[in-house]
Amino acid sequence: MIEASARLPLTAALSQEREAFLSLRQSPQSSALRHVFFAERAAEAQARNYPDDGRAFKTACVVGGGNMGASIAYALATAGLAVQIVERDEASRA
Repeated sequence: MIEASARLPLTAALSQEREAFLSLRQSPQSSALRHVFFAERAAEAQARNYPDDGRAFKTACVVGGGNMGASIAYALATAGLAVQIVERDEASRA
């Protein structure tokens, strides 16, 4: 589009830009981005209905002690929470 704007007459470049816009507007990615945009705003509006009463979590339980679970447990413990890890797989238990 940038090249077309420099090389083509204005009306031809604008016509080409409009065609590209209409094509992109119909894409699945465009639809998904619009959905995310409106979903975020709806979630923000819904969150305003729940007052922050100041309660903080003091404990957490992480299911799974693999790489990801251990990393999450570490981050929670570093943030000052008491953490318990639950592992279903006997081989993964320490």
